[in-house]
Amino acid sequence: MEKLILATKQHEGTWFGVLIDSQSGLLASSFSISRKKLERHLLADGRGIASRTATREADSALDQMIKIYDGKKTTNTVRLDWKSVSGFQKNVCQRMKEIPRGNDHCTNGPRSPRKIPRKS
Repeated sequence: MEKLILATKQHEGTWFGVLIDSQSGLLASSFSISRKKLERHLLADGRGIASRTATREADSALDQMIKIYDGKKTTNTVRLDWKSVSGFQKNVCQRMKEIPRGNDHCTNGPRSPRKIPRKS
């Protein structure tokens, strides 16, 4: 099994986490209000044995995630491990680039794409 780095950081009540491979490539990232759930999610597929050793790459990835979450620009220096990414996941990553940055773009529920006439 490959040796992986699991790193987490809390920012304003939200936990951010990354899973880094032995070649310093980002395998997975996520965020949650629960550190325990976040770590369980990142380790769910059992790709390797994770240590919690801090690395420059992991710290950089976490800092960039937090900046993106806060709607700030980043240098985007995180190297992704594309060999473990499926075609579907690559497509999702491309679509995610189209989403505006920051957490103030969320809505409180689904919206109808067309106007629904009211009954009289």
